[in-house]
Amino acid sequence: ETTRLAEGNTSIGFTTISATSNLNCNECDFTTTSGSSLKVHLICNHSPMRSTVIREPHRIESAAIHEPDANMERIDESSHNSTPRRTHLKCIECSFSTHSVNSFCFHLKNVHNTTPTLASLIFRCDCGNETQSNSHSGKCPNGRFTLIRTRIGPIRRIQNVFRGHKCDGCEKHLNTARAYADHLYRRHRCSLRD
Repeated sequence: ETTRLAEGNTSIGFTTISATSNLNCNECDFTTTSGSSLKVHLICNHSPMRSTVIREPHRIESAAIHEPDANMERIDESSHNSTPRRTHLKCIECSFSTHSVNSFCFHLKNVHNTTPTLASLIFRCDCGNETQSNSHSGKCPNGRFTLIRTRIGPIRRIQNVFRGHKCDGCEKHLNTARAYADHLYRRHRCSLRD
């Protein structure tokens, strides 16, 4: 539907109505004389917007019907019904949810005393980037993130004490904690926690 002020008239849908008339919301008792404030009201209070806007019912028959032209702004109803895909991160420990990677990392640190790395969480961006920090969220202009769990546990906690290890399953000697964790996962389908 289209809502636009033009030369003293308000175009709603394809119906032209005088701007001095009251505009009523079909969903509630909201009344205004401004088409733009009615549009804001519908989007904020009745989303997804399926409402039709009517003027005083006894005068609606006399309104002229117009086809959309170059001066009218067209807003398809489907654009109001379909919510754009946004980042939605939900904490696995509690009921906290947010749309911001920074807020999610702040929540993990202050409420659960952990980090995405220690919790084995990865933020996967729609552009293909995977990270365990919030640095990519500031770099990617259209960043939409999905929260996923890793199968490989946190490595940084054991990195300092790890000096090489021989695998108990196949006797292979590995020099780093990352190589050992990768070997366990790829070769034996287990993790450091198992």
